[in-house]
Amino acid sequence: MTSSYSARVLEQVETGRGTWPFLRVGVFDGEQQIGEYNRNYPTLYRTFCPFQVDGQDLAFYAPDYTATRILQLPTCKDLGGEPRDTYGFCPVDFYVPAVAQGHWGLVAGCIWGDDTSYKVEYLDLSRAAEGIIRREAKFGYLELSSCVATLADAINLDWYDPEDDMDVIEIAAATRWSLATGQYRGAPIGHPEQSA
Repeated sequence: MTSSYSARVLEQVETGRGTWPFLRVGVFDGEQQIGEYNRNYPTLYRTFCPFQVDGQDLAFYAPDYTATRILQLPTCKDLGGEPRDTYGFCPVDFYVPAVAQGHWGLVAGCIWGDDTSYKVEYLDLSRAAEGIIRREAKFGYLELSSCVATLADAINLDWYDPEDDMDVIEIAAATRWSLATGQYRGAPIGHPEQSA
């Protein structure tokens, strides 16, 4: 990627009593603002993630807190993505590693009404330039460890080598253990039950 794209909050806009404020978010190329959008949630989290597909600059973003969308850069045109889903998956952090070469990415977020933990899901980028993404719970109900600051910090790509047919990644997931007994005390649904 030749440019340094980022997004930051320009201002929080109050919307009236009993409703969340929304954010005016600026999109920047270096220090130059090239666009902006509104986000209907009072926190931005890490919901802007630039990446490249076939030489085209794109970014994941979430103007609606329940949907992952694709922004074309530098035009800041919304190309498409997920529709709003009141009870859907709420993205809070995106990650597209350089080694993925625009083929795949990951998203961490919560399932509305579930709990406060972040789950990790897979994003297929094969049609991202058309504004089409496919999000999949490829890892099951995988809860991200709360011991890491960002989704990128939770991913180890030491075993990932697509040229050698190695598509293995390591994800820091949450598990809970009793200090008194050493017994396994819980993990996300879909994890095998373990005991010491």
